[in-house]
Amino acid sequence: MNLLTAARRIVGKLAGKVKRRLHAGLDGSPAVPAYFELELAPDCNLRCGHCGQWQRPPDPRALTPARWEGIVDEIAAWAGSCHLALACGEPLTSPALFPIVARAQRAGIAVTLVTNGSLLGAPEARRLREAGTRNIIVSLDGTRAETHDRGRGVPGTHARVLRALEHLAAEGLSPRTQLHTVVAGHNLGELEGLALLARNRGLAGIRFQALRAQGDGWRPLWPEDPAAVDQAVDGLLRLRSGGAPILNPRAQLEAMKGYFRDKARTFPGLSCRSAMTLVVGTGGQVRCCRFMEPIGDARFATLREVWNSPLARARLDEVRGCHASCVLMNCHYPPD
Repeated sequence: MNLLTAARRIVGKLAGKVKRRLHAGLDGSPAVPAYFELELAPDCNLRCGHCGQWQRPPDPRALTPARWEGIVDEIAAWAGSCHLALACGEPLTSPALFPIVARAQRAGIAVTLVTNGSLLGAPEARRLREAGTRNIIVSLDGTRAETHDRGRGVPGTHARVLRALEHLAAEGLSPRTQLHTVVAGHNLGELEGLALLARNRGLAGIRFQALRAQGDGWRPLWPEDPAAVDQAVDGLLRLRSGGAPILNPRAQLEAMKGYFRDKARTFPGLSCRSAMTLVVGTGGQVRCCRFMEPIGDARFATLREVWNSPLARARLDEVRGCHASCVLMNCHYPPD
């Protein structure tokens, strides 16, 4: 990062904080979001049992690369320095990916790429470094190929992910790379090994996410034995106490024990970060929670207009009162 970019990021971060406070305080409207997510890619090259993204038909309304770049400009002008995730589908299939990362980085926005890793070769790793990607999240569900590939639905994926980690390491990106692992019945015995893999490869860490009971493919992957879940979680807690780079809060790991006994449980004491988030879908649909109905359309309105609309205010109230496990159990669980 050069000095000009660093200065822009510092100024943008301060401006973003001021905007969020003033905007919320003067007119009572929702605060400027702190988190944005762009679903650049409608497609995914894998067939994961826990995700139905690959089963969805192509969206004829898919936004053009030029519109995606315009959205990044809107975010930079409105929210200042914020967090931007490129996720859902497989972002590496989108021609807009690298221009978006570079554009956001120049504006002082911290970009996180969420990828299954199977398409990340040496050229892609180099371009991610050159574009200034802040964080890279790679999915890895097992230490053994048969374990990972079973959940991801495509043979050979495990080997490609391990090669992707090597390519990222060659570009000096290991300290910016996290592993994300779906905790399911077929990989309980390999979770500790994955935490050690993250440590031994010098990665930023590993985050474990409980399998969501969503779509059609989760049932064969659901843990049948709650005691086995307890044993696996206790092993992670021991490693975490010993300094392994497990990014989950301790309370979140403990909560997984109860979740796998009762997947309908709620978390009334927690608040969902979706109330601080805007998600833009491939066709322009804007949501604050990806599991709720859209609050607007980026093809016909700016993100600021959508966020400040009466529909958005009503939806934000709904989100603040929601304590379901869908994202609270995983991405939005509060830190210790």
